[in-house]
Formats: sequence, C-alpha cells, structure tokens
Amino acid sequence: DSYNFIGSTSPAVTSAIQTSDGGYLISGYFNAVGREKVANNLMKINATTAAIDSSYNAGAGLGFAGGSFSPAAPIHYAGVYDVEADPINPVIHYYAGVFTSYNGVTVNKVARIYSDGTLDTTFNPGVFKNAGSTNAYVSAVLPLTNATAGYGGKVMVFGSFDEIGGVAVSFGVALLD
Repeated sequence: DSYNFIGSTSPAVTSAIQTSDGGYLISGYFNAVGREKVANNLMKINATTAAIDSSYNAGAGLGFAGGSFSPAAPIHYAGVYDVEADPINPVIHYYAGVFTSYNGVTVNKVARIYSDGTLDTTFNPGVFKNAGSTNAYVSAVLPLTNATAGYGGKVMVFGSFDEIGGVAVSFGVALLD
C-alpha cells in the first residue's frame, strides 16, 4: 500500500516507530492521508490491515495553541521531529518537535502520549525558550532506562533551546523527570 500524505505546506513523515501492539505510529508534518483527515502531525497504522487505526484517539493532534505561530524561518508550522517509545513502559510514547498544544491542551515541544492517543497531563517540563523567545524546538527525545544510576523513567531532550521552565540549560540538551 502507499499513502498520500497531505499538509499545508510541505507534508513529510519525519519519524515512525512500531508500537507494543504491533501497529505503527507515524509523525511529521501532515493533516490528511489521501482524502482521509487524520490528527495534525500524527497517526497510527493498524499492523494487520495497514489502514489508519481509528482507535488511536489523538483528536486535533499536535499543533499551535490558538492556531498560529510565526517564528523565524524555517519553522513556520507545527510538526513532529521525533517519536520514541518508553523502554520501561512501552504503552507510553514521547513526541518532540515544534508544537504548543495536543488536542487543545497546552503542551510545549515535548508530549507524553499513551498508546490509545490519550495525553499524559502529569508530564509538563515547562516552556522551552531560545534566547528569551519561545521560538525553540526539540528535535530528538531519548527515554532513559538506567534505574541503577538514577535515570530510569527520565527523558533526555535535544534541540534548539537554552531555557526550560525558567531554568537555564546549555547546548540544547536537558534531562527531564
């Protein structure tokens, strides 16, 4: 099968992973596949039928709160750069990118979403900033597993930012709880 991804500017798939139930999470810059509308920038494909999995309830998906965002080029629209499964709890997935909302709920550049599409609202690292502006992004997310060293359940993020939740960070790298 082939999929015709459709988006507002330049539709693209930037990340895909297999889920613990055998399906596939697809993310990037798109809002439809062929003529079928999907959640903004993410969808799940059923492993058995290769059809869009309608049980993945992402609602409006990942976008910008209020519907608009106009940072300096090249980030003109919401999208996902990376999605990773939590190795400790594989029904949890971390999304990283350029977005400020998930299904109408404020999130900031990183979201933790369950395998059914439900947002984990307890995960809120704060506002990512770059040089005092919210024009920051997270390009990669890495869930950690080493509980012995005290890192189990934490998430490392990488991108273009120098502050998270009012705390200065260096080199666009941070460890989140």
